[in-house]
Order: sequence, then structure tokens, then C-alpha cells
Amino acid sequence: MIDAAAELVKPHLPAAHATAAQDTIALGQKQDADRHSRLTQLTERLADLDGMGIAIQAIKPTPMQCYYNVPPEIALKAARMINDGLAEFASSGRTGLSRSAPCRCQTRMPRPPSSNAACARWASRGRRS
Repeated sequence: MIDAAAELVKPHLPAAHATAAQDTIALGQKQDADRHSRLTQLTERLADLDGMGIAIQAIKPTPMQCYYNVPPEIALKAARMINDGLAEFASSGRTGLSRSAPCRCQTRMPRPPSSNAACARWASRGRRS
């Protein structure tokens, strides 16, 4: 998770209570507290990989950082921050990298498509967002 991107989009996200039940929110907060440093701190992640005997790991943006519900210009800035953050994280040489791309259809649709297939096809072409 790239914290700078999360802070950028925070004012543009719907309130958590509007999109999830209270017990779901509480569980998400607990999971974030339990896992955040392992997902964001390279030294901790590399130690985990060493402990499991894993030489290399593929990394990609977390699903929580697919910002399809924010204005397109914010999603683009966030995707760039995420890509730069993942590139820095991947510079250890022990990770492969997948990038983030905002959905082009955001500018034409009020909500994300019911299927992210169109966005995935566009993102898989390797365009830098």
C-alpha cells in the first residue's frame, strides 16, 4: 500500500459507513493494523520472504488502491504515486512488478463498470498511468 496515494484520495472517497457494515469496517481496520507494516516496509517483507525460503515475489497494487470511485484526475495522480512507490519497493531486485492504471471509462461513467474487464484489458497493455 502506498500511503501517499491513500492520503491523496481520502477526501474524495465515500464515507466508510456508506459502503460497508460496521462489523466489516471493524474487521478491515484490524486487518490493516495487523498487516500494514508487512505490506509497506521493504525490510520486513524481505525478512518474511527469507523466512519462507522465497527468492522473488511478484507485487502489484493492493485492491484497496484501485481508486475507481474518485474523480479521474485524482485517480491518475494516485496511480502515478502507486506506480512510483511500487517501483521503489521493487528496486530490491527480489520483486517483479505490476502497475496500476486508472480506468479510462471513469470519464464517461458515473460509477465503475460492473466488470473491470475493460479496465484490465487497457491496463495490461503496459501503459504508465
